[in-house]
Amino acid sequence: MLFEKKTKAAMEAARKRNEERFPPQPEKPEVKPEKGDLPAMMCSAYLILLPACILVLILLCAAGYFFILR
Repeated sequence: MLFEKKTKAAMEAARKRNEERFPPQPEKPEVKPEKGDLPAMMCSAYLILLPACILVLILLCAAGYFFILR
Protein backbone atom coordinates (compact mmCIF):
# COMPACT_ATOMS: atom_id res chain seq x y z
CA MET A 1 0.00 0.00 0.00
CA LEU A 2 1.25 3.47 -0.87
CA PHE A 3 2.19 5.63 2.17
CA GLU A 4 1.34 2.83 4.62
CA LYS A 5 3.64 4.11 7.37
CA LYS A 6 2.30 7.66 7.09
CA THR A 7 -1.28 6.42 7.14
CA LYS A 8 -0.68 4.34 10.27
CA ALA A 9 1.09 7.24 11.98
CA ALA A 10 -1.78 9.62 11.14
CA MET A 11 -4.40 7.15 12.38
CA GLU A 12 -2.48 6.62 15.64
CA ALA A 13 -2.17 10.39 16.17
CA ALA A 14 -5.90 10.83 15.54
CA ARG A 15 -6.70 8.00 17.97
CA LYS A 16 -4.58 9.64 20.69
CA ARG A 17 -6.21 13.03 20.09
CA ASN A 18 -9.67 11.50 20.33
CA GLU A 19 -8.79 9.68 23.55
CA GLU A 20 -7.65 12.98 25.06
CA ARG A 21 -10.78 14.84 23.95
CA PHE A 22 -13.28 12.12 24.71
CA PRO A 23 -12.22 9.91 27.62
CA PRO A 24 -13.70 6.41 27.64
CA GLN A 25 -17.14 6.26 29.24
CA PRO A 26 -17.87 3.73 31.96
CA GLU A 27 -20.03 0.85 30.78
CA LYS A 28 -23.70 1.20 31.60
CA PRO A 29 -25.52 -1.72 33.17
CA GLU A 30 -27.71 -3.72 30.83
CA VAL A 31 -31.39 -2.86 31.16
CA LYS A 32 -33.76 -5.76 30.64
CA PRO A 33 -37.36 -5.07 29.66
CA GLU A 34 -40.01 -5.81 32.22
CA LYS A 35 -43.01 -8.07 31.74
CA GLY A 36 -45.46 -5.50 30.29
CA ASP A 37 -42.95 -3.50 28.24
CA LEU A 38 -43.42 -5.26 24.91
CA PRO A 39 -47.21 -4.81 24.68
CA ALA A 40 -46.80 -1.17 25.75
CA MET A 41 -44.19 -0.58 23.05
CA MET A 42 -46.39 -2.24 20.41
CA CYS A 43 -49.38 -0.13 21.45
CA SER A 44 -47.41 3.11 21.36
CA ALA A 45 -45.92 2.20 17.96
CA TYR A 46 -49.41 1.66 16.54
CA LEU A 47 -50.59 4.96 18.01
CA ILE A 48 -47.68 6.77 16.34
CA LEU A 49 -47.47 4.94 13.01
CA LEU A 50 -51.13 4.31 12.20
CA PRO A 51 -52.17 7.99 11.86
CA ALA A 52 -49.04 8.73 9.84
CA CYS A 53 -49.76 5.83 7.45
CA ILE A 54 -53.39 6.89 7.09
CA LEU A 55 -52.29 10.46 6.30
CA VAL A 56 -49.86 9.24 3.63
CA LEU A 57 -52.54 7.02 2.12
CA ILE A 58 -55.00 9.94 1.99
CA LEU A 59 -52.38 12.14 0.33
CA LEU A 60 -51.61 9.48 -2.28
CA CYS A 61 -55.30 9.01 -3.02
CA ALA A 62 -55.79 12.77 -3.34
CA ALA A 63 -52.79 13.04 -5.68
CA GLY A 64 -54.13 10.20 -7.79
CA TYR A 65 -57.54 11.82 -7.95
CA PHE A 66 -56.24 15.25 -8.98
CA PHE A 67 -53.60 14.08 -11.46
CA ILE A 68 -55.33 11.11 -13.09
CA LEU A 69 -59.06 11.69 -12.92
CA ARG A 70 -59.04 15.44 -13.62
